[in-house]
Amino acid sequence: MLGDLFYEAKGKIIGQRVLDVNNGPKIETSVSYIGIMKGTVNVTHLATFRSIPKSDGLLYAEGEGIITTADGSNEMVTETGRGIGQFTNCCTS
Repeated sequence: MLGDLFYEAKGKIIGQRVLDVNNGPKIETSVSYIGIMKGTVNVTHLATFRSIPKSDGLLYAEGEGIITTADGSNEMVTETGRGIGQFTNCCTS
């Protein structure tokens, strides 16, 4: 149903590297998550994205990833994404 939670996950950064300092900087980040999709399907999610800070304080990112079922049934989804975000002071836990 429209507005219902589709995917929820928790994870961590598993690697970062600097790709370019002359036209950026441009940073690559890889993340790994475990989560649940549609409230019933346990999944693992691995993604890598490249981010470029902009002069107006925004951050542009683009990347790719895969989501696989955690039960070993070899079902897989691929993703390609782009986004614009901003760093904020948030919560600590």
